[in-house]
Amino acid sequence: MQAASQGAAQAGGLVIGILPTSDWSSANEFVSVPIATGIGEARNAIIASACFALVAVGGGHGTLSEIALGLKMERLVVTMPHANRVNGAIECETVEQAVAAIVSRYQQVVT
Repeated sequence: MQAASQGAAQAGGLVIGILPTSDWSSANEFVSVPIATGIGEARNAIIASACFALVAVGGGHGTLSEIALGLKMERLVVTMPHANRVNGAIECETVEQAVAAIVSRYQQVVT
């Protein structure tokens, strides 16, 4: 999460951190708006339901649950090379491919 937060912050984005703990100070240094939920891994459902697209970078259990929830909620799910491969997700090898997939889905929604 820190790498994703850092990339978004360095690109000028507003980084919102949905934290599993009730301690807002547990957010990494790149989070602009920490939201301390205190609900543990249940936050994955909040993340999946609140987003337009999920980009899975790693392969941990939390990421896998977010992928599954995102697909169940009919969100766009993009997986990068080190993420779990799941039917229904779009597999991308590069950041440029992932961005293109998200832009394409967004254009379908707004037109």
